[in-house]
Amino acid sequence: MSQTSKPDAGLAGLRRASRWREESASNVFSTLSAWEWFKRQHFRELIESGQLIPNRGRRGDLVAPGIDAVVEEILRREATGNTAALLRGKS
Repeated sequence: MSQTSKPDAGLAGLRRASRWREESASNVFSTLSAWEWFKRQHFRELIESGQLIPNRGRRGDLVAPGIDAVVEEILRREATGNTAALLRGKS
């Protein structure tokens, strides 16, 4: 009986973070440096979300399909916090 090898469904949606930034997030992270800075600032949360898989090798980091939602949530939270801080400063 022969078995065919199927790719793990969890791995199928992974792609290189650099490619994701270019194709899906260049409007938010216009440069690779902007993405790298964001990643450093929120590294733990991105890792814990399971949407960023760091790799120090030549191939670079991988991201999972839910990375957009995680980044959006972080940015929304930061924007809300910054707005609240500005409003408190005006009082």
